[in-house]
Order: sequence, then C-alpha cells, then structure tokens
Amino acid sequence: MLKTDKRTVAAMGEMISAIAHQWRQPLNNIGLSSQLMKDIYLGQPCEIDYMELFRNHTELVQYMSKTIDDFKNYFSVNKEKSEFSIVQQLITTIELTKPQLSSKGVETILHCTCGSHSFSYGKHYTESYCEMGKDIIIGFPSEFKQVVIIIISNASDAIMEYAGTDSSADRTIQIDVNVMADHISVDISNSGNNIPADIMPRIFEPYFTTKDEGKGTGLGLYMSKMIIEKSMNGKLTCRNTENGVCLNIHLPRIT
Repeated sequence: MLKTDKRTVAAMGEMISAIAHQWRQPLNNIGLSSQLMKDIYLGQPCEIDYMELFRNHTELVQYMSKTIDDFKNYFSVNKEKSEFSIVQQLITTIELTKPQLSSKGVETILHCTCGSHSFSYGKHYTESYCEMGKDIIIGFPSEFKQVVIIIISNASDAIMEYAGTDSSADRTIQIDVNVMADHISVDISNSGNNIPADIMPRIFEPYFTTKDEGKGTGLGLYMSKMIIEKSMNGKLTCRNTENGVCLNIHLPRIT
C-alpha cells in the first residue's frame, strides 16, 4: 500500500510539474502578444494584425484550460482514443508557438510527403492540409500536440543557445512528415549544438536537464516519451545530425 501511495504522489508531482512546463510557453506568448497590442494602441508599427493577436490570446487561453483536463485524465485508464490528422495538429501547434518564436527570429517550417504528393507550410508557404488525407492516426490529439510543443520549445532554446547574437545564424525548426505504408514518421530538427554522447542516453530520464536551474524541470521529454510510447503505441527517439539535433516521432498509421 505504501509503495502504491508513493507512486501516486510521484505521479501527481510529475503531472503538476508538467502542467507548469506546458503553461510556461503560452504565458510567454500571451505576455508578448499583450505588449504588441499595446504597441499597436500607441501607434507603433507592427507586422501582426490586432485581431490576429486577439484570436491568438483566445486560442492560448482555451489551450491552457484544456491542458488541465488533458493532464487530469493522463493517468486514467478509461480515456478514449480518437482519429486525428497529424498535419492539422502540427499546423495548430506551429500557430500557437509562432508569436514567441518570432520574437526570437526562429521560424518553423513543415514539409509533408505522402507517396508522390507533398506540400510545405510555414512563413513562405500557404498550403495548410494534406490533400491525400493519409495522415490519420488513432490516439490522443491534445497529448500529441503537447509533445510537439515541448519539442519545439526545446528546439528553440537549443537554437538560441547556439546562435546567440549572430543574426546570420540559421534559426529554423524543420518538421518533416513522411507517410509510409503502415506508419507515419515525424522528424523535428533544429540547428543547435549536437548532444554529447554521454548525455544522449539520459535525455528521456525524469528530472534530467542540462538547462540552468529554474529554466527546466527535466520532465518535458520524459512525459513526451510516455505519451508517445505508452499512450499511443509509438516510438520517440533522438539523434544528432550534421547540422544539429533531430527528434523522431514514429506512430502506427490507419491503413
């Protein structure tokens, strides 16, 4: 009984820390958007429309509210999976994180390949859905979106640490979706520093972080791995690339 209670308390602690982690990015976005709205009110030039900022505020508040329900049900055995489009969830996440990333000069580009068909979405592209409709999986769309937010947030931090004040440095987060016969692969790559060989095996451990004290809980990637592998029967892995780091999400596809 005591062991069960300890596990329950530990799980609750992880859930609370994860909620704090999930809320940090939206709160930063709301703070930035509020400042931009003030600038517009004072007549300062701004590339973003006032109503777009208002819609962004509304979406972020709704997202934060839903996060409570999502994490409340995280350990429930009765939650139900549903069909959803990976591309649509990725695009929603890109839009949610855009204000915060834009303030750092970081851009997210999505490219999807499905057989002979492909499309891109981002600053210089307008297509926003998979015409083939083959990017459908069964799982938990909100939890999948939370995983992507965590990975994008970490990617942004890695890029900023590497780029510093160098305005010419590559600040792109590249998301590549490949639809295969029986699975869908999502690569999320950044142009930051490679992860040292002695640290790579530990990045998914709970409470392990390389960030300065107060800047990371060490739970983001751990929770992400639990969601993808335990809740959605997939695989979450990480590898160094020639230009940075790539996290891969591998999920079974509806055929």
